[in-house]
Amino acid sequence: MTSSFSTPPLDPRRGDAIESMLRGALADDADARRITRTRKRTRGILIASFATVCVVAAAGIGFAATRGTASHDPGGNIAVPTSQPSSRPSITPQPTDSNGIVDPAGSASPVPTPTPTANTPTDVDTWQITTAGIGPLKPGMPLADADAIAKAAGLTVTDCGGGLVQGTHFYDLPDGTQIVVGLSSPSTVGYVAVDGLVAANSSTGTLATPHGIHIGSTSDELRSTYSGLVSVSTYPSETGYGLSDGAGHWIDFEVDNASATVQAMFVSSDNYIPPEFCG
Repeated sequence: MTSSFSTPPLDPRRGDAIESMLRGALADDADARRITRTRKRTRGILIASFATVCVVAAAGIGFAATRGTASHDPGGNIAVPTSQPSSRPSITPQPTDSNGIVDPAGSASPVPTPTPTANTPTDVDTWQITTAGIGPLKPGMPLADADAIAKAAGLTVTDCGGGLVQGTHFYDLPDGTQIVVGLSSPSTVGYVAVDGLVAANSSTGTLATPHGIHIGSTSDELRSTYSGLVSVSTYPSETGYGLSDGAGHWIDFEVDNASATVQAMFVSSDNYIPPEFCG
């Protein structure tokens, strides 16, 4: 018959004495020597040890993150860790000349940079769209100079039915498109654009980049000409693409999703497509 009784708590001093007796009895037992030999530590030492382990573990995680992941060979040796490639996409600046002409990227063989056409201020037919501006109209120039250039070229100012909103001036072009001059201050041009969607009428423009992209070019033509394009946020009905010359200047292309054609191009120091011009 087995009796049941509760065991009183063991006095720590008696526990140490019993442990000492057991260690002496097992001193000659080789297998017993593999049993842990660490005596009970005080709580202060245990906490300090735990904190040290945490610090070392954190340092090890940080080292692994910066140095890569170690691997083992069949013999159990640790191989030299290799750095892990970054998953963040990088933007490769496209070659450009002093006129802001961006070369297409990604071609099997280099595409010759076209000879720049002189931008005659009074002749819109000679103007080109580059990362430097649209013809003689450039970001950063005084608004008064831009207006004077437009008037000298025979362009008229229009409010497109909604007034000059969001600090913009509009210059009508003979082909039915408009040049839009956005302001970074009341007297300074922030961006220059050509817009094909004028008064809800889509037009095909004659102003083009040195490589022939103009209002009405297809999305396929744009992407095959400039493979260094990056995405730009715009409206859900449109897709935006940005192209940098690597010197802080951008051409941003706005593509209409329904027709898959370029409907606006913006030149500025930002990879940005502004909202509607007219309300």
